[in-house]
Amino acid sequence: MSSEENEESKPVIAKTPTDLQRLKLEKLMKNLITHHRSHYSSRRKIKQLPVILRIDGVSRVTCSHTWSQGLVQGAAAHFVTIRTDKIVPIPERPKEKNTPHVPDFVRNVMGSSAGAGSGEFHVYRHLRRKEYARQKFIQEKAEKDLLEEAYHKKLEENHQTAVERTAKKRRKRLKKKEKLKMNKLAGNTKTNKNESCDKSSDSDQDSVKSDKNSANTSPT
Repeated sequence: MSSEENEESKPVIAKTPTDLQRLKLEKLMKNLITHHRSHYSSRRKIKQLPVILRIDGVSRVTCSHTWSQGLVQGAAAHFVTIRTDKIVPIPERPKEKNTPHVPDFVRNVMGSSAGAGSGEFHVYRHLRRKEYARQKFIQEKAEKDLLEEAYHKKLEENHQTAVERTAKKRRKRLKKKEKLKMNKLAGNTKTNKNESCDKSSDSDQDSVKSDKNSANTSPT
């Protein structure tokens, strides 16, 4: 028992950044466990949860301690916000390759067989690599120009389609509004005609009644 206690009491030296992160996480989990047991162990039953955490995507730390769901979430939140002072590096966009400089003119163009086995073969290889790089740059630039042209063409087509769709909906909306307006006017004119017809029929009935009354009251 004494040897085991001595081994446990020995400080662990972190040799790599991963070991340092592991030690920090183990210390954090021990503190959280002791704090949780001192405050919450008497209040509620704690659930057994195997905890597996990933440190920087490199190594995994597995703990078989007694953890609750809230404690796991708290530990994760604390572990995430433990380095708030550290600046997160935001990668910049890669710079585009500039057009290569004016190529040097090679007056005496040599072939692979002419330079093979001589001291000028490395010159031939250098010129060949340079020519391959130039051709590759020209090909990539042409492909990029084609993609840019296709992209802008697609944007223009989408814009034109959106404009046409908006105009069509606007015409449909205005047509519907005009139709409602015409129906409303037609309904108003119809009601006016009905009212005028009712008034004329009432006046005719009144005149007929008055004629009958006058005929009845006239002396024989």
